[in-house]
Amino acid sequence: MPSTLARWESVLDAIELDADTCVARFVRGDDIDALPRCEPPADLGPLPAELEPRARAVLARVQEVEALLERIPRPGLVPRPARFGASDDVGSTFTHHA
Repeated sequence: MPSTLARWESVLDAIELDADTCVARFVRGDDIDALPRCEPPADLGPLPAELEPRARAVLARVQEVEALLERIPRPGLVPRPARFGASDDVGSTFTHHA
């Protein structure tokens, strides 16, 4: 089984890929209502401290893409909950070792 660090890196890779794919689809003119939700596996464990800067960057990218999607008028669509919750604080989104 991969290490916790490697598993977290895979989760962050997947989230980044979702954001990049969403933007590419938007540029092509595809109808996009929201980023897919990503729930890290329950047994993943806390975010390793060395990945906190990357997690913050990924969170900022996701928020940037979500803001882009929110500016697009979508008649009849109901806004979905934020991918990572209401807080902009990565500490409340990802738990890491002190």
